[in-house]
Amino acid sequence: MAGDPPPDRGAGQGAAAAGAPHSRYLVVRDRDGRRTAVTRHAVSAVCETEEGGSLLLLPGGRIVHVEQDLDTVLGWLA
Repeated sequence: MAGDPPPDRGAGQGAAAAGAPHSRYLVVRDRDGRRTAVTRHAVSAVCETEEGGSLLLLPGGRIVHVEQDLDTVLGWLA
C-alpha cells in the first residue's frame, strides 16, 4: 500500500532508504532477492505490471522488477 513503510525499516522485502532517513541512496530488492542501491534521481521511469508489481528503469537500460505497486514505489522516490 502507498502508506506502508519501506521494508528495511521494518516491513520485510522491497525498497528502503539505506541508513538515515535522508540517505542519498534507495536500496531496492528485486523479486529474485538481489539488492541494488541507486539514487532516487537515477530512476528514469516506473511502470506498473499486470501482476501488480512495478518495473524500475535504471541507467544503462537495467530494469528492476519489484513486487510493490506503482503508488508505493512513487512514494519511495518522492
